[in-house]
Parts: sequence; structure tokens; C-alpha cells
Amino acid sequence: MEAVYSKCSKSAVYNELHRGLQPFVYWHVTESIQEGYNPESIGELQEHAEVEALVLERRSVARDCALGYFVSLLHHYLARQTDLSQPHIDQAIAELSADFEKETPLAPFADFRLDIADIYAYVEEQKQNAGLIADDGDWHHRSGISSNLQWNVVFKNALDLTRTAYTDACQRFEHRFIAEAQADLALIQLVADADLAGLAFQTRAKPRHVPAPPTSLADKKDPHAQYWSNRIGHTVDPASKNLPDFDPEHLISAGRAFRTACIDNIRADSDAAARASQAGKELDVVLSKAINLDTNPIRLLEHARGRWTPQQTTSEPPVDEESTIRAAKEVLNTALRILGQRDGQRNINLRTDCLNLRGHINKRLAALRPQHQANYLGRAVADWFTSSELDSSQSDIIELLAQTEIAIESLNENIAQEANKKPSSADSAVSRDASASGAITANATATADQPDTAPGSGAESVTVRLPPSSKVTGETAAAKNPTPKVESTSSPAKPREKIILDSPFFRSDLVTGLMVDALLALPFPHRAFRETLRFPPAAAIAGASQDHVPMLDRLAKAHQQSTKALTAENRAQLKTAIKAVSAVLALPDVQQMTREDSPEKVLRRTSLRLVLGTLHLLLNEFVKGQTELELVSNALRPNARGGRTGEQKQSSDEAASDARERTISHMQTRVQGQTLFLLAKTCWMTNKVQEAIKFFRWFVRWYSEQQAERVAERKGHDEEEGGRGTRQEGGEASSIDVEELDMGWWDKVVVVTKT
Repeated sequence: MEAVYSKCSKSAVYNELHRGLQPFVYWHVTESIQEGYNPESIGELQEHAEVEALVLERRSVARDCALGYFVSLLHHYLARQTDLSQPHIDQAIAELSADFEKETPLAPFADFRLDIADIYAYVEEQKQNAGLIADDGDWHHRSGISSNLQWNVVFKNALDLTRTAYTDACQRFEHRFIAEAQADLALIQLVADADLAGLAFQTRAKPRHVPAPPTSLADKKDPHAQYWSNRIGHTVDPASKNLPDFDPEHLISAGRAFRTACIDNIRADSDAAARASQAGKELDVVLSKAINLDTNPIRLLEHARGRWTPQQTTSEPPVDEESTIRAAKEVLNTALRILGQRDGQRNINLRTDCLNLRGHINKRLAALRPQHQANYLGRAVADWFTSSELDSSQSDIIELLAQTEIAIESLNENIAQEANKKPSSADSAVSRDASASGAITANATATADQPDTAPGSGAESVTVRLPPSSKVTGETAAAKNPTPKVESTSSPAKPREKIILDSPFFRSDLVTGLMVDALLALPFPHRAFRETLRFPPAAAIAGASQDHVPMLDRLAKAHQQSTKALTAENRAQLKTAIKAVSAVLALPDVQQMTREDSPEKVLRRTSLRLVLGTLHLLLNEFVKGQTELELVSNALRPNARGGRTGEQKQSSDEAASDARERTISHMQTRVQGQTLFLLAKTCWMTNKVQEAIKFFRWFVRWYSEQQAERVAERKGHDEEEGGRGTRQEGGEASSIDVEELDMGWWDKVVVVTKT
């Protein structure tokens, strides 16, 4: 069955890609004529990225077609058997395999034939009096010009170049189409033979009658002869087919129906899990891989509109409206990710439609979820703002954007007024709780529905009374205003409970050694840790400098994939590492902060907190992770007097003269950029849109500064060598990738030598 299904997949993928050639070329020609290009320029406008994206959009349809082709052929050979009550699947597969061997091998993709009748009909229509190219001399016969340079010859060459661009993309991605189609084979193998035959009878496509081509192409009166002559590509002699032919649309419908029927059958079959385990597969994995998500953005937009439109809000909203519009929003996110690979003026209408509908969905979610109203309205503003930049003629969207921005400002003012009224009562409640328990408060916001922080990070903080107008957390205030000792507020007769700091085993070398072992242990997810810290390419950051939303969406999706891949052993080791890093942060020499701290000490403390925040993110503990990262950001924030950091006192001359100080300064700058990058991702994944955009904007600015420094370093190096290559560096700053984080800082800063 594997070999037969592979042949079916290859044949179906080939036919589906061939079927997409004419629509692609027709779309390219019509768009080019509307944009005012001449016949020669049409063949030179092929961008590899856009052509590849348009080819890859046919993946889901090709997969459905492959499955429908297999089940239709299977039914065709099962119907030949005399006893239909007891179908023999193996016999039908064997006969099908034998007929496949008799088939003529598939021609190369370069031999695709292009039907040009509709294309020339469109050109002739536009050459009429009111057409787009009626007055364009490049599209008409010109006297005194060689016949090889006339528009019809040049246009035919342009069509051939366009066809070649499509066939080359098909050649590059054929393996991907076939590999995705092969995923349905595991689903078929889990269905019992008797059920498989019954499902094939219910969902198969019927063979169609294909008329033979004309015997003579010289007969111009025959319409079929005219059809066969209007083709570009190699002519293949029609061979006698041993396999029946099917309508492609029927195959697509048959594949979708058969997939749905198989999934329902397997879920209802109690023996399916046993068959999957015998084959060395997991049932849930097979069912998840069998889902064929649509890859065409036009159909995705239609699906989203079919689920929800803004008009349904006032007419008849669905019963479960929130889940319905969330599903529609997910479909739009997929469409916009696909359209991100088709960056061109020809996709503006499709992108604006998707952005406008997603903006309406975010606005409706803001009404359904009042507790997150500001976040959803912020996302709606981001969508509509991007849409208005793509097409400034959308007066209704621009007006709606202005109204929503006013609503956000009013909402923020109300939130600020309510926040100013609550701190006094909150502080008194904290004081009562602290006096009743006799414990030292870890941070001033621990009672405001925030999860507990890590044990080590909590040991660093002390009781702090915030003023009513303060907007920083208690832990941040504790970092800025340390108190060496705090007297307990409990009764003096009750002895203080001993903590880990009082233990004789709580020594710096032992605690640091435990952290080293936890971070370097084999179950620790080193790859996921590096992926979380890795920056996007410079080209992607430059492309996201104006519109941050697609980049943040991709980063959030990538983080979700990394965390889903973690095993239970990885998660347990992450928790152990969090405890170990927190214990090091609780050491007195690390915990105590003063303005006279050396840059090396500041770097070690901030690096440890960066590691701790990253570990929390890998466990999806976003609140704890954001708390640690904000402490790092505040500690490395440049002061208003022009110093490099608030805790760095050395002059620039001293730092430049000492190589070690330069290394520490460079690493500290990298920690600062890494923190901004992680804060942007964390805020986006917690629906804090405005904060995420703010941090990402700061990160982009930091990244551009690093690129400028790399350019200056290269120029200085070239000048020292004699001035070679100084003219080639200009204008390349935006294309320079900042190097990946050197994990050697484990040994220099985070990890110390065991004694």
C-alpha cells in the first residue's frame, strides 16, 4: 500500500501543479497590464519569493487531491471483484500496482503545457477603444520594426519566461508536496479493511469521460483543433491509459470527505489504538497530522467571513459568539502569515480585507471581555492603522481608527483614576497581613493576585511601603532602595523561624556549584534555551521596523513550539534550575546592591536575573519571568546625566584602557538588548500589546545601534590594514546580523570556579 499511495501522491501532485499553471500566468499577465507594463517587462517581473509562495499555496488542495485519487482508484478496483460483501483490499492494491507499472512515466515539470487562449482574449479585449492598452504603442504592430521585435513575439517569450518561473518553483518544492500528502497514509492504515472498503464506496469520485484529441491539427474548422493549437509547451502523444481519469474538483471533494470519515471511524473504533501501537505509532499523533489546514489566503478569508462578520453583531449573533470569532481570528492570522511571503502591491486588497476584519474581531472581543478591553482595542488599532497605511482611501476605516483611539485614551484615563484611589487601602491590607503573620513581605504586590516568585528571588526583597502615586512593583523598589536589616513585626516572645540563609551549608561555593550542575545537566533543555534567546535575522528586524505585529506573532508562535517540545524531564530540570539560580541570587554578596558596585558585580547580578527570567518563560510562567526581566531592565537603564548605566562609575578613558572593562561593558550592553527582546515577547504573549510594541521598538533601536557599531569596527579595522574595503561598508548597516549570544559568559559571569 505504501508504494501505491506514493505513486498516487506523485501523480496527483503533478496534475494539481499543472492545473495551477494557467491561473498563475493569467493572474500575472492581467495584473501586469493593469500596472502599465509592456510585453517585454512582463517576463522580467518574476520574484522567486512570490512565485514560490503562490505555488506553496496549493499544498492543501494537492493533499486532498492525492487522498481522493487513491480512494477513488481503490473503489474502482474493488468494484471489479465478484463478492462485494467480502472485499479483498490486498488484491485490489496488487491490481492497482500492476496497472501503475504500465502507465507512462510523468513528464518533467518543464514540459507543462500552457493554455494561452484566455490570455490572448484578455489582451485583445484591452486593445479595444476603451481598453487599458488601446493607446499603448508597445502592444500594437509597429512599422519599420523587425518581426522578431513585434509585440506578439516578445509577449510569447514573456509568457514562456513566466511559465518557466512557475515550473522551476514546482521542481524545487515537489518533495514537500509529496511528503505532506504521505501523512494521510498512516490514517488509512489505522482503518479496518471492511470499514475501509465501505468508506471508499461512500466517498469516492466517479470516473469522467475524456474526449480524444482531434486526429488532425490542420483542420482549423474543428474547435478542438483550435484548442490544441493554442498551447505553449512540449506536445506529448496521448497514450492509452490503463487507469481511469477523474475530475480534479471531484477528487478534492472525495479526499476531504474520506479524511473526515476516516477520523470519525477511528475515534469510534476501540481497537484503533491497539493497531496504532502495533505499528509503532501514537493514535493522537496520527489524528493530529491528518488535519489538512488550508493554505490559500483567499479561501481562508472566505472561511473567516463565513464564520463571522461585523453585521452579525447587530443582526443575529451566534450562540457561542466568542469561540466562533476566535476561530475566525485564527483563520485570519494564518492568512496574514501566508500573505507576509507575498509582499507586493498586488496583494494589498487581500491584506487590507484580512486586517480590517481582524480589527473588527478584536473590537468585538473587547466588548465581550471587558477585563481585557484595552488590550483588544489596542490590537484593533494596530490592525486598522496598518490597513490604512496600505490603502489610505479607506475613509470608513480611518474614521473607525480615530474613534477607537479616543476610546482607548478615555479607558486609560479611567484606569489611572481608579488606580490612584486604591493604593491606600491596599497598603493597609498588606500591613495588616504582615503584622498578623509576622513574616517579611517578599514584595508589595504579592497580594494583588500575582503568582508567587521563585524562592531565591523572593529572599532578595524586603518590606517596602510604596507611596500612593508609585507605579513600580515592590520588588523593583526593593532593588533600588535596599534596607540592610528589617525588624520583625511579630511578638518578641515568638522566636523567628530559621530560613535557608541561617544554614551552615548555605555557602557561596556550594550554592553556586549546585547552580552549575543544574544548568549543565543533561536533561536541561539547552536547545530551547538558546532558541528563546536567539534574535531574528537582521532582514526580518528591518522589515518589522514599521509593523511590529507580524514579527511578534511569529516570535510567540515559535516560543509556543519550543515549549510544547519540552518533555516532563526537561520541565522538572527547569524547576530545579530555577531553585538553584534563585538561591545564588539570595547570596548576600549578590543580593546587596549599592551605587558603588563594580560593573562586574552588576553584570553578574543582571545576567543571573536574565537567566532566571528565561527559565520562567520556558515554563510559561510569564508573570514571574516578566518580573525578573523588568528588574534587569531597570538596573541597566541609562541615567539622565549621560552615564552609561546608573551603577557604572568608571570614565570612558578608564574603560577604553582596560580590555576587561571593555568586555564587561560589551556583555552588559548585550544583556540589556536581550532583556528588551524577551520583554517584548513576554508582553505580547500576555496580551499587553502596547507594552510589547514599546519594548520591541526599543529593541529595534538597540539593534540598529549594534549594527552601526559593527560597521564602525569594520571601518576601523580596514583603515588599520591600509584602507582596504572602506567604500563597501556604507549603507550595509541594516543587513548586518548581530552575532548570537556567546555562551562563554556562563564561565565568565554566571558560573564561577568551584573551590
